[in-house]
Amino acid sequence: MQDNDTLFGFCANAMQHHKLGICYSNAKLVQKVLRYLFENFAIKVTAIKEAKNIDTMIKELIGSLQTIKLNLEYIRKSKGKARKT
Repeated sequence: MQDNDTLFGFCANAMQHHKLGICYSNAKLVQKVLRYLFENFAIKVTAIKEAKNIDTMIKELIGSLQTIKLNLEYIRKSKGKARKT
């Protein structure tokens, strides 16, 4: 994914494909997400691939990535506030 792309955008595109009759299995969706994640998520990608249970984990993957994103944003904001003081 590009920096300006979002996980929500990816999910919206997947839903749009589904509405058009193009259905992907959960495993295929997870593989697509994992392929395009930033380097920040390399450890998570490895752990998910090693779990080898990608058929049932699209919701868990999205939730986990959203949590990581929020944590990274919080850290960046905290560092920005610390620099201002």
